Amino acid sequence: MTEMFYDNLASDYDRIIRWERRLKVEQPWFQALWKRFNVNSVLDAACGTGRHLAMFLYDGLDAVGSDASAEMVSHAAEVLREAGHDPAGRLFTAPWTELGEVIDRRFDAVLCVGNSLPYVMDINVFHASLHALWERRNPDGVVVIQFKNFEKLIAEKQRFLPLQATSGPVESLAVRMYDYHPDHIDFNVLMLEKVEGEWTMRHRVTPLKPYHAEDAVSCFKALGAQAEVYGSLALAPYDRTKSDDVVILAHK
Repeated sequence: MTEMFYDNLASDYDRIIRWERRLKVEQPWFQALWKRFNVNSVLDAACGTGRHLAMFLYDGLDAVGSDASAEMVSHAAEVLREAGHDPAGRLFTAPWTELGEVIDRRFDAVLCVGNSLPYVMDINVFHASLHALWERRNPDGVVVIQFKNFEKLIAEKQRFLPLQATSGPVESLAVRMYDYHPDHIDFNVLMLEKVEGEWTMRHRVTPLKPYHAEDAVSCFKALGAQAEVYGSLALAPYDRTKSDDVVILAHK
């Protein structure tokens, strides 16, 4: 299960993403979205270790996070504390289809970014998850989802993602790679770690469902939403042969 994959990965997760650089790039993109949709409150429904959540709180938003992985939520609580925020009432553990059972309020913006939705392998659960995200928004709010452009990814058969290395008392190297199958893609994370001169290795793998933009657009339209499709969080035009990402803004 995906929850188990991320429970096991939680302790290494912040070492495989260059958060400082990523947040510096993404912060103005999100701020532009907040301005356009008059956002004062946000639910990050795939909050992971809480790095985006801490940024949203820093920007003055009423920000809440949820994740299906209890270990990720635990790490997110620590990140919020380190940033000077009380995590009480701001973090919840739940899959998307159960959000309404644990979070009884609505938000100006509901986010599900970081290529999170493709971990749902069943198209019906995928649609139910989008419905659940839609239900957590205020009437004038927006749902923002992002996942990889699998049409381009599969056409190019990209195998390896950029390596991530850290130094210090513990040296580490994170190797991320895809294995392609007829109906899914395996996402592998290989963590190499050197402690006191000895190298250790941890390998984790989980399947991804290669959804297309239309899989989400058709669902949102069935819910009565307008669905704008872009190729990045910077809202670059979407080109199925060139864009790295699919980003959808769903709103009334």
